[in-house]
Amino acid sequence: MVQFTLLLYITIIGIVFSGIALLIYKFERNRPLPKYLPGIILFLAGVILIIKAKWFSEGMEGLGYIILAILAIGGSIIALIVPAVLDVYKKYHQ
Repeated sequence: MVQFTLLLYITIIGIVFSGIALLIYKFERNRPLPKYLPGIILFLAGVILIIKAKWFSEGMEGLGYIILAILAIGGSIIALIVPAVLDVYKKYHQ
């Protein structure tokens, strides 16, 4: 049951950041890069959490950082797929 909870959290994070990417897409239709920024920022946050867990944590603190990194990187994958799908959709339906 715990695995499903982790997947649910990853999905919720991905949906929130995908929603932010969709809002950016609605306001910035001509520029392709800004809609990828939420996913990129979330991915970089996950990398920073992994680095922090590896080098700057003591005891079980690193485990918490690794779990947060899993959530951030999983959510960033979803948040990067949605703008890519929007680009493909826009390319073939114009």
